[in-house]
Amino acid sequence: MILSVFRRVAFTPGLAAILLLSFPLLARADSVSNGVAYAVVPDEVAGPSPNGLGGWTVKYQKLAGGDPAVTDQINHILDDEANGQVWLNAASASKTKNWTFHTDGTLQFRPLTISEIFVGQYDAPELPNMPFDTVATRVFDARSGGQIVWENLFRDKRAGLARLSDLTKTILPAAYPAPPGGWAEYGYAMAPLEINFKYWMPTAKGIELHFPDYQFG
Repeated sequence: MILSVFRRVAFTPGLAAILLLSFPLLARADSVSNGVAYAVVPDEVAGPSPNGLGGWTVKYQKLAGGDPAVTDQINHILDDEANGQVWLNAASASKTKNWTFHTDGTLQFRPLTISEIFVGQYDAPELPNMPFDTVATRVFDARSGGQIVWENLFRDKRAGLARLSDLTKTILPAAYPAPPGGWAEYGYAMAPLEINFKYWMPTAKGIELHFPDYQFG
């Protein structure tokens, strides 16, 4: 689902909640950031689980060109994220039933940021409540290659998280029917804690929050 402070609401089947928050940013420039043009190259991590019950495929994008110090730093973190996706899902995978994990990472370029979103799915068909969707993001400063996190994005991290929490509490109930037990039951999932707002992407109008499956029931 996509939630916007402009009340432009659409639904994306099978994807966790997405909340668009409005802040002024410059328009997107494809494959160009900080005035530097990049080539986008594919990479992949794939393999079977040791017990033969499962397997994974992580397809993602990396950078070529530009300042090697910036490109190498970003690519190194993207490699770490791709491998981290494998081990996060493989470690928690079923030990008795067949399972698969597939995710795709896509780069996005904006005037001063380079970011990648990983959208995937874990499935163990013989188990209940399957499949479930996965999401992860990485955002970088295109000038240095350093990762952008809440600590260096907000001047006051506590105030920034409080603002994200307030907007989430306002927009979700206004745009979607109450879940079983009501929205109050999920107050913890909207609390101003970093773990509740781990995944985000820069957009032309601000930031886009992504919430993983089961954060809201």
